[in-house]
Amino acid sequence: MQIIRPKKRKGSFFLLFAAVLVIAAAASVLFVTALQDGELVVAAKLASSQTESEGEPEPSRLASSALESSAPASSALESSAPEPELLLPQDRYLVLVNAEHKMPDSFVPDLADYDSIQMDRQALEAYREMLEAAQEDGVNLWISSAYRSVELQAELFEREVEQNQEAGMPPEEAEAAAGLLVQRPGYSEHATGLAIDFNGVTTDFEDDEAYQWLLENAGTYGFVLRYPLDKVELTGIDYEPWHFRYVGPEYAEEMNRLGYCLEEYVYFLAEQAAESAAPAESAAAE
Repeated sequence: MQIIRPKKRKGSFFLLFAAVLVIAAAASVLFVTALQDGELVVAAKLASSQTESEGEPEPSRLASSALESSAPASSALESSAPEPELLLPQDRYLVLVNAEHKMPDSFVPDLADYDSIQMDRQALEAYREMLEAAQEDGVNLWISSAYRSVELQAELFEREVEQNQEAGMPPEEAEAAAGLLVQRPGYSEHATGLAIDFNGVTTDFEDDEAYQWLLENAGTYGFVLRYPLDKVELTGIDYEPWHFRYVGPEYAEEMNRLGYCLEEYVYFLAEQAAESAAPAESAAAE
């Protein structure tokens, strides 16, 4: 009896082999996907735990991250570049002298004598007119102090420091406290001849009718209250109702209208000048 054996099909072997490869590939994809998902979950958990332990990110850090991720490097450099320094007004009657601005070496006071004091010539002329008007209104004004040399200013500052130390203040604290009342030599506008201290240099001068009269009329003659009560943080000097500064009638009236102290006003003018110059510079560059 003849036994007929079935013929082996080579195609079936190859089909089986191909199926195994497909299954293996699919398993690899699933494994990689699962691994990535696991890493994302771990990352999310880490981020969550960090937020819970540290609290909400600070706004500055958020803004910094946004800039780093969305802005090109050149933009970040441009945004961090310092702004150009403003050019303060060159008018001698607006010269800014305070704890941060030393009197310019180029500034030479134009002094005139009045009784036993000296002061700026133009300021003295304006004071004479103002004094006459005050007397007509029955108001008594007199000058306690005007121009001071740098040497005299140094003596006054050292005297104030010594008094603070005698009161028990350590040296550094004594100097800092003195600086609130008396400017350091070279940093007092009395050296310009444009400042006037009225009627005895006392804090109760604000209760005097002369002080009220000055607030209402001094601007007409070019004088402004130099260290107002609400501008201490800007001027760096405690409120001094007796201290007035000559800036000229036009500037004085404008400062009073805006409610600016001298620091605010000179920077206001400097910003206006910078804004006006910008279009002209752009047009020239084109």
